Amino acid sequence: TITNSGTGDAKNVFLRSIIPPQFSHPGGDDLEYSVGVIPAGGTKQVQLKLKAIKPGAGKNISSVMGDGNLKVATEIPLKVIGTSEQFLLTRKGPKSRNLGQSGTYENVITNNSESLIQTISVFESVPPGMKFISASENGHFDTVRNVVQWDIPELASGDRHVLTIELASTDVGKQISTVQVVIDNSTKHSASLQSETTILGQPLLKVETSDLKGPLTIGEKMTMQMQLTNQGSASATNVEFRVKIPQELVFLSAKGPVRYKQVGSFVIFEPAQEMPAKQTLNFELSFAAQNKGDAQVLVQVQSKQMEKPLSQEEAISVLDKLQ
Repeated sequence: TITNSGTGDAKNVFLRSIIPPQFSHPGGDDLEYSVGVIPAGGTKQVQLKLKAIKPGAGKNISSVMGDGNLKVATEIPLKVIGTSEQFLLTRKGPKSRNLGQSGTYENVITNNSESLIQTISVFESVPPGMKFISASENGHFDTVRNVVQWDIPELASGDRHVLTIELASTDVGKQISTVQVVIDNSTKHSASLQSETTILGQPLLKVETSDLKGPLTIGEKMTMQMQLTNQGSASATNVEFRVKIPQELVFLSAKGPVRYKQVGSFVIFEPAQEMPAKQTLNFELSFAAQNKGDAQVLVQVQSKQMEKPLSQEEAISVLDKLQ
């Protein structure tokens, strides 16, 4: 509340308010408001809404300035008391990882009480689909229980401690880490949380072809068998399989898990909407030799997850008929 107890108007009045660290405000910790003109004998009020963020004592310093070297300040003591929870426990880290990729996570422990706390232990259980790599501050990894333990000698009121852990992903799916804070080796934890990381798999397509019979003589027929396998850890989608027939050969027929069509020199199979991990698709092409030369049969595979197609060439010689 700002009161002008003088006999003249107070002009160009500004209010500055410095926020103590126990509170937060969307505008920051050093705020300034334009109050404008306060007539002689007049009063204006400014409401400041703060959020208590950590326990401890502080003070709000407010000062009023205006034209004519007008300046006055006041200090108001403020105190934030701890909640029923002794600790505030938060965690930062990636929400998703590709299979085999590692990530670093931060566990932040804040003393949410009004007194010093001693003999603090922090435990983090490593989920089965992730592997322990390292931990800060001599965090000890128990390979039997799959748990990392940190020991903090003491933590003053309002203080925070940051512990980091690096984990590598070993299996796809949702992996849940559990963090607990314990005092004096008590069986009852003072704070706990769970965090979830989604491990994403990757498809890996591979083409294998049967041994080609050769060389061929003009007019001779042969069959080429091809096997497409997803050796990865996730489904491949919109998988297209195509074969380019060289001019030395003429296409006769094809077999496969989906329908096909011939477009120019290409035999194109309809895209498979989804090819799960470890699945195998079999294709078969029949053709006849028609021109002498070194034939190069080009096999191409493309999926939505691939930036460029997988290409593989198979060579076969075509010879003139013996006289």
